[in-house]
Amino acid sequence: MQKPRFNKDQMVSSTQASKRFSEVRKKAKSEPIFILDHNEVDSIILSYDEFEQMHDELITLRETVQDYQTAERLREAEANNDQSISLIEGLSEERYNRIQNMNRKTVLDEDLFE
Repeated sequence: MQKPRFNKDQMVSSTQASKRFSEVRKKAKSEPIFILDHNEVDSIILSYDEFEQMHDELITLRETVQDYQTAERLREAEANNDQSISLIEGLSEERYNRIQNMNRKTVLDEDLFE
């Protein structure tokens, strides 16, 4: 896996970060700031907007992977001439459990048929 790249201006020691937190926070609104502890990246400060975007992308990626895995399971069943496949076989166990635990009264029709 490729590690994130950052420049020298984005690195701040933990001591500097604590002494100049307001300045570091302000700078983090435009680019992530990497907090160093003993010359190793320990933490990252980033804007909430950037965090929210990363979070949304991660959720989308997880859903895409789950959809791909479901499609692969269905293709395998079809290739094996298995005409019947249970829901749990088609979905990942995590997704199956999430569906089983879903409060059906709170799911909107438009969410079901997007």
